[in-house]
Amino acid sequence: MVDNHEAIKQTISDPDTIFKSAEYNDREVYFAKPPCATYSENNLFTKVIVHLDDIKMTGEVVTAFPTKHIEGNIVEGGVTYVKPRLR
Repeated sequence: MVDNHEAIKQTISDPDTIFKSAEYNDREVYFAKPPCATYSENNLFTKVIVHLDDIKMTGEVVTAFPTKHIEGNIVEGGVTYVKPRLR
């Protein structure tokens, strides 16, 4: 992900979806398909796991990687955000 810092930033700032983490109550899982990702031609999502600190009102990236599907360590039905579609 060294060449994909911008893709990680875009995934956090403009996600397609955000889910609650299935493993940690203080983490959220972001998914997006930023066009700047080096793997965007493979139609992969960027998945970013963010640790939230409610007291400091901050978040820290735990890990980020490309993935084929929106899945893995997310709460089923735990969607907290879905990007609105334009009609």
